[in-house]
Amino acid sequence: MSIYFVRHAGLVKIGYSSDLRSRIAAIMAAIPSPDVTFIGHMPGDREVEAHLHSIFQEHRFSGEWFFFAPPLVQFSMLALLRDLPAAPLTLPKSEGRLLSGEPERVAIATTLRRYASRRWPDHTHAQRKIELAKALGVTGRRAKSLYEASPNYSIKVFERDAIDAMEASIRAAAQQIEPTDAPIGADKEEL
Repeated sequence: MSIYFVRHAGLVKIGYSSDLRSRIAAIMAAIPSPDVTFIGHMPGDREVEAHLHSIFQEHRFSGEWFFFAPPLVQFSMLALLRDLPAAPLTLPKSEGRLLSGEPERVAIATTLRRYASRRWPDHTHAQRKIELAKALGVTGRRAKSLYEASPNYSIKVFERDAIDAMEASIRAAAQQIEPTDAPIGADKEEL
């Protein structure tokens, strides 16, 4: 997934694409002009794109198009990779689902469901998703995607850390209530 910058007639388009080569080719074909230039790209998703749009808001022309003002020139010189990657930036798909990461998505959803059912036993699934969104510091839509193991998303580092902490609390709670095989009153030495 990439954020790309394309220049045309004193303007710059800041966009997002999961298939960078195809997107750049489509833009170049849509604007039949010799002065359309690919400036560069950087790793990122829609959240990064939205963040860049907000940073450069005062230079916005329309939609994803911005005036190529000095702050944009500086950013493009410092932060962007100039060359298109050798291979398309896409992940293999099978029936609309990403092949890579599916076991992790299911494991995350399982952890979140177990945590939510123990933490909020009287809540419905919808209420648990709302509480998880608060606990993880994410949107309700994002919490729903994680909770339901929705395809086509990647886990963020801060989410992974929070989910690992939730999983640790589940293990700790399970250890506190698990019965032991030791007879009551038995010493550690006798075992």
